[in-house]
Amino acid sequence: GAMTAEEARTQQVPLAFLPPGRWRATIWQDGEVVREVRRTENVVTSKDRLTLVLAPAGGAVVVLEPRP
Repeated sequence: GAMTAEEARTQQVPLAFLPPGRWRATIWQDGEVVREVRRTENVVTSKDRLTLVLAPAGGAVVVLEPRP
């Protein structure tokens, strides 16, 4: 999870900590307007980075699950 204070920011999250294989990243993060939440899914590996776009006083949550 990630949270911001008064200023918006974009946070890069390297996934080098993941074991080998493919992972499903389900991401909930701030949407275009206040109180909007955007949900996306991506297939990632330990070589990838996630880009989280955090609104002022916003945040994000990522769930990583192994993929067969």
